[in-house]
Amino acid sequence: REQQLSSIADAERQPRTRAGRLFYSTVYGDHPSGRPSLGKREIVEKLTAEDVKAFHAATFAPNFATLAVVGDFKADEMVKKI
Repeated sequence: REQQLSSIADAERQPRTRAGRLFYSTVYGDHPSGRPSLGKREIVEKLTAEDVKAFHAATFAPNFATLAVVGDFKADEMVKKI
């Protein structure tokens, strides 16, 4: 959390970054593309280890994974291997 807050503080001191954040928030509004990629200070400050663990458990699971296989193989054999 402290590293993230430090990165946010550094970005807020950069004119180019500030201009980019304003541009994207104006163009995209509430869409995820309009949000700062580093997060917002007021939200990051509130994060706890339990919040991060809950996010990880809900997001990083086998049923959310996508596996792409490319090459010369027989599909049915590859499915069995996977």
